[in-house]
Amino acid sequence: MTHKLLTLALGSAMAFSASAFDVNFIDTPVNLSDGNINISRDVLSSLPEETVMDIKYTINPGTETHCFKIVTAWGGKTLTGFEPNGDGEVLNVTTDGTYKYTFTAEAIADLKDQNFHGWDANVTITGAGITVENVSVGLAEVNMDDEGYGMWPGLIIPNTVITTAQPGWRLEMVYTKNAGAENGAFRFATNYGNTVYPSFVGTDMINDHLMIPVTGDGSYKLEIAEEDIEKMADSAFTGWDGLRMLGHGFTITKMRILRSDEPTSGIDNITTQEENLPIIYYNLQGVRVNNPANGIYIRVQGNKATKELFK
Repeated sequence: MTHKLLTLALGSAMAFSASAFDVNFIDTPVNLSDGNINISRDVLSSLPEETVMDIKYTINPGTETHCFKIVTAWGGKTLTGFEPNGDGEVLNVTTDGTYKYTFTAEAIADLKDQNFHGWDANVTITGAGITVENVSVGLAEVNMDDEGYGMWPGLIIPNTVITTAQPGWRLEMVYTKNAGAENGAFRFATNYGNTVYPSFVGTDMINDHLMIPVTGDGSYKLEIAEEDIEKMADSAFTGWDGLRMLGHGFTITKMRILRSDEPTSGIDNITTQEENLPIIYYNLQGVRVNNPANGIYIRVQGNKATKELFK
């Protein structure tokens, strides 16, 4: 028996840039005595160097052998950097725990080398006597002022993150303001920055775009609506591009997709503080309005922005 990936796991063959995404690769615990875990090799080979994959496991009661290994090439090649301690290149374990596997530059290169993977589309976790509770990667922080991010090309998020979501799911981001940075801001767009992501509402006109300013450490929450899912699946809308978060002056420390029934955990500790912040209104041109009337305005409270109709 094999177990499929979560549909949210960043697509099959689409590479993605380094991000602070948390990605979970299984939706339910897997008893390795009953079956294996297959993870798309293309997804893993597109990870940034030094990404760590956590394999959390528990010992099955009443079993004598407790081991696992990480392989590809139809089971013929152990992943570079995996540290076995037993016959058959398995890692024997005696207690519940978490194994941390690091995707080094060498490991990623091997996963891209057909002479290594033998055209196997998967990386497989196989073993006996243990149940894998979770397999996940928490990718590195992203400093938007680093080369390769910023206002261009920005942080690229694959369309599949949005198109495999459900209405009401959320894209949540936690960030810290970079020391000494001035006029930090961000926006979400597609079509190589030319088309605004439907649910994104900027508040300030910066560099000829409506953006959300970054004035300090904070968080941003973006609801995923049905319109977003439909349009991000339409190449005429995206221009075959992904979703881009374009900005500067801050570092992303956490970004993840949450289902509508999932708690926001630590992120709530930041966003709930915004409930006590003053409400500011802007017109659609980004100009602040003290007394909005008769029209659509942008309502801003902290880093949360929504459109509001006044009659």
